[in-house]
Amino acid sequence: MEQNIATARPPEPIYLITYLLAAMTGLLFLFQAEAYGRPLAINQISDSIALNNYTSYHRDSTGKLTIDEILDGNQDLIFKPFGEAPILFDFTDATYWLKINLINTSAQSQSAVLEIGYPLLDDVKVYTASPSGLRDMLQLGENADFNDRPVRHRNFIVPLKLASMGKTQLIIKVQTGSPMYVPLKMWTWTSFVESESTTVTIQGIYLGVVFVMALYNLFVFFSLRIRTYLYYVFCIICFAGWLTALNGMSYQYLWPDSPWWAEINLFVFYGMGVGFASLFANQFLELHKYTPRMHLAIRAIGAFGWTVAMGAFVLPYSTITTIGNIMSVVGVPCLFSAGVIRWRQGNRAARYYTVAWGSLLLGALTLSLTVFGVFPIHDFTVNAPQIGSAIEVILLSFALARKFKTLTDEKLQIQKDAADSLQQKVEERTRDLNQALKDLKISETKLATQARLTSIGHLVTGVVHEVGNPLNFLRGSLEMVREGIEDASQEETLPTKQLAKSVDMAERATERISVVLENLRTFLAQGELELAPINLEQSIQSTLAFVQRDMDEQKIEAILDIHPCPAIEANDGVIRQVVLNIIINAMQAMEGGGTLNIQLEPADQEVRLSIRDSGPGIPADIRDSIFDPFFTTKPPGESMGLGLSVTHEMVASYGGSIELGNPAAGAEFILSFPVQTQA
Repeated sequence: MEQNIATARPPEPIYLITYLLAAMTGLLFLFQAEAYGRPLAINQISDSIALNNYTSYHRDSTGKLTIDEILDGNQDLIFKPFGEAPILFDFTDATYWLKINLINTSAQSQSAVLEIGYPLLDDVKVYTASPSGLRDMLQLGENADFNDRPVRHRNFIVPLKLASMGKTQLIIKVQTGSPMYVPLKMWTWTSFVESESTTVTIQGIYLGVVFVMALYNLFVFFSLRIRTYLYYVFCIICFAGWLTALNGMSYQYLWPDSPWWAEINLFVFYGMGVGFASLFANQFLELHKYTPRMHLAIRAIGAFGWTVAMGAFVLPYSTITTIGNIMSVVGVPCLFSAGVIRWRQGNRAARYYTVAWGSLLLGALTLSLTVFGVFPIHDFTVNAPQIGSAIEVILLSFALARKFKTLTDEKLQIQKDAADSLQQKVEERTRDLNQALKDLKISETKLATQARLTSIGHLVTGVVHEVGNPLNFLRGSLEMVREGIEDASQEETLPTKQLAKSVDMAERATERISVVLENLRTFLAQGELELAPINLEQSIQSTLAFVQRDMDEQKIEAILDIHPCPAIEANDGVIRQVVLNIIINAMQAMEGGGTLNIQLEPADQEVRLSIRDSGPGIPADIRDSIFDPFFTTKPPGESMGLGLSVTHEMVASYGGSIELGNPAAGAEFILSFPVQTQA
């Protein structure tokens, strides 16, 4: 630091004798001071002076030296100068004596302030001596009563009165269980107050940031009940407590009457801070899901932190300090590394977490390097941990906000997916219900139809019986008439020919009545017929021979495409009835003549039969109803609508199928029958 020691101008004659006398009377003192360290000559203090260059020390391993022995100038007591190095020692039980020789070269007395800027020293005694002997002694240190300090300040402040043209010797005795760090600085009162104002402002801003962030996230926790926010609140409060204990602010403002608590609260807050930081890291970074080993390591560090916090109440200061340092060396970098790992895994919130911990580490490193003399002592370097911690608090709050946004987006996506899934399930369920309703209606229709058929069946059974007997009688009579006509055919008269034609028409009419009766009988008594291997080609040929006369009269040409096919297992009468029903429908659709294409071929363990006419075809709006019982497009009284329904049931009863084709013109029925299984 700048010392601002002014160079004295040539003295006026009136003061020459005064300067010479002062130099001669202090000559012995100066020679003695040279043995201990270079004296500090002060003309006028304008700012502050770092005193480590002017300080020498003696290590008292027994702790039994007295101030009188120091002042007597025992030649066995060797004081070593510090030079440019900071006044820093390792953990030790020894007592250190520090000496600083001051010479006020000004003709006026000066007021100054000596600051020992490390508030964690346990026992500090400051002696003020002059060539005439000991002038004053102040009992300071963390173990002393705070209210007995000459200046109620977190650091140890000693007011100095430097006599004009005089010499002052400062002797400082230090004994502590904490690291022996004794930063010495001399200020003017004005510079000290200005520096203190800056420091308090920085501390106030830092504590204000912590308070606001803690209060805000505490409200968020009460609203959302997410424990990560609570861990964050306790973490930043504990680290703020640790930093204010480290710089003495909490001792000065919160518990000045409790030296015992002022000594241990540093480790209590630090241990709890690491404990809550581990809980926060594990939950915030979701380490248990993505890095199980790091999760276990962070849990171990958290347990280490709680051990330090509780051990501060029972363990010696030096022991708990050693444990705390080990935890700092291992735990804090591990907490930082966890964020780096999750960042590399693609977690966006981990970026804020990593930079936040990096800021705190950088602040602590800056202070450490300042203590070791690498960086100059400045408001920024001295308060670097608070600045880093404030940045950490803000960035972690941003990280929580980012995490909350991520969780909200995931929740919204889950809700959207659930809504979409629910909507899909509702639609599927609605389709199922509609299908079930449709099936129920079909079942109801079938039941109603079955009931109707049952009632009609009783009626038809009687009709078939009542009509069958007269029909048989009519057939016999027509047979007798035909025989009489044949006997009389030798005389081919016109009446005879007309009578023969009328008999033919009557016979065809009786055949059609027989077909209708057979359809009714088959429809009402399926499953009661004997099964046998059937050659479909023979069934088709015999059926065509039965209707050949009618086809000739309607000018309908039958075109056959018959391929050799294996036999099927069915009832020959039923199969003939099936083919006859489809052919009759085709003939009815071709009133002005046309062609009837019949194709028979094998296909994949089946026999496929296609019957296609050249009529007007089947309209699209009735294709789904064409096989329903009693469905007909003819006027009432012309058809009962049972032909295709009976045909469909007959084919299905043998394990086959019947469906409508899609020809370019006309209508096509495609029948498939399974091939007979070889025994």
